[in-house]
Amino acid sequence: MPIYSGHCDRTIYAPVCKPHDIGTVRDGNISFRFAHDCEHRALGADFTYEGERLTIGAQLTRAHGTISAAAYSLARCDLMGQLWLGRDIGGFADDQAAFTLTMYRQDYWAALAREVAYREGAK
Repeated sequence: MPIYSGHCDRTIYAPVCKPHDIGTVRDGNISFRFAHDCEHRALGADFTYEGERLTIGAQLTRAHGTISAAAYSLARCDLMGQLWLGRDIGGFADDQAAFTLTMYRQDYWAALAREVAYREGAK
């Protein structure tokens, strides 16, 4: 199953690896995307807004109670934030870690404003 590997250099998903293993944030994000896409397949959900929403709901339901409250909140911010960002301006955040942390610390609207300002400054 092909997994999109773009926009993986600045994310919240670091790899889970032993000290002697080689791993990067990129590897951790691709691993997370693999699990996310497996959830799509298990649900028979497509990659439309509604399919993503259903997949995210299933992932968050599965994670609830198995990870810390802070990790759950951060994952929720990442998943829902990326879903809403895709709806509102298209595509992934250029710096997913900064976007997610802004949403976690403030709210979606602050994260959206940060992303729009970043994109306008990059032009």
